[in-house]
Amino acid sequence: MGYMVELTAADGHQLQAYRSSPEGRPKAGLVMIQEIFGITEQMQRCADRYAAEGYAVVLPAMFDRVEPGLSFGYTEFQKGRQTAQSISEENLRADEEAARLSVSDAGKTAIVG
Repeated sequence: MGYMVELTAADGHQLQAYRSSPEGRPKAGLVMIQEIFGITEQMQRCADRYAAEGYAVVLPAMFDRVEPGLSFGYTEFQKGRQTAQSISEENLRADEEAARLSVSDAGKTAIVG
């Protein structure tokens, strides 16, 4: 079972992330980029499944630059899309890098999403 952590991007922006760790030493790190709806329970369960397979997983809240904790229901695709498009590529990369660094002690790291 995972838990929420706070990450800090290089520009000082703080964002929440869901972190799930394996029992014992991780095989590798895994950054899961959220779906268009934000950090959902389904995404958290998916992170937990990867952790159960031996990966150190982090799921950053990429919408936190717009509004901390923001997520949408599965019928609100357009709202999620508009929110995602409102975040600059530079800011997305900064948050992604903060997430990657948070699991880098696990060795090789992959990014999916």
